[in-house]
Amino acid sequence: MNWGKVNGILICAFLLINICLGLILSNENAKTKYEVTGNRLTELQVNLDRYHIAMYDFIPNYAPMQRLGLAKKDLDIEQIVYNVFENNSYIMETNNDIIIYSNGDESLTFNENPVDKEEYTYKNIIENINEIGNSETAIKTYANNLVKKIISNNNNMKLVLSTNDENSYEFNYMGYYEKTPIFGSYIRISIGMNGEVNATIKYLEIKGLIKEKHYLVEPEEMLYNVGERIKDGVTEQTIIMKIEIGYDAGIRKYEDMKQDYIEPYYRVELVNGKIFYINAYTNEIVN
Repeated sequence: MNWGKVNGILICAFLLINICLGLILSNENAKTKYEVTGNRLTELQVNLDRYHIAMYDFIPNYAPMQRLGLAKKDLDIEQIVYNVFENNSYIMETNNDIIIYSNGDESLTFNENPVDKEEYTYKNIIENINEIGNSETAIKTYANNLVKKIISNNNNMKLVLSTNDENSYEFNYMGYYEKTPIFGSYIRISIGMNGEVNATIKYLEIKGLIKEKHYLVEPEEMLYNVGERIKDGVTEQTIIMKIEIGYDAGIRKYEDMKQDYIEPYYRVELVNGKIFYINAYTNEIVN
């Protein structure tokens, strides 16, 4: 028997089997990606009209999603303070539920109140703001460097919105896991023309995907749920400006946020600025 020929045949058969399995799995994955088009979209628009709701945004495609594991459930205050002040001296003050670390005009404020504990603030004053340049590009560079200073491991923070007027520049950064936004992880920076810097920070450190995938609530059911929430007393048309799928912690209280994961959420933003967060597993509106 020609064993070389037999081995060649077996290797070819093995490769063909793996190629077939890959095609099958790829096809199965394609089947789990859904979009709202055609008759589904027409029916949705008709039903939303009964709630006096109009959509000015596309409905995102959706697919089964896993939870995201959190690397840390509690704030590492010592690390945050070190990131900001490095080896410089600082003063720590306490006032009821407030803890303040400061060095001159630069300060960090943490809140021990369970409602706001996961969020903290940074303040500073740029003595001569003209030294960093008064262009939007220069101010943006300052904001980017401040994000790196506050959060050493900031690879997943992306600038999602920047605005300015005659009084200040505003920069909103959001956490991301690969291409998916993490709504509950953010840095909001305001830099006044007078040099006053204010930042609000809530940062969730992610370790990766965990557990099995779960099917998401269909966007139609989610939007009908939002319609039920806002329908009472509504006489004018409600306009939906943006619909996104991302991750969030859901419950806003820190004392209840002891799970070591976050779940997929829909984020629906209205033209009046109102935002709804809806658990994409359960269809529960959490705010």
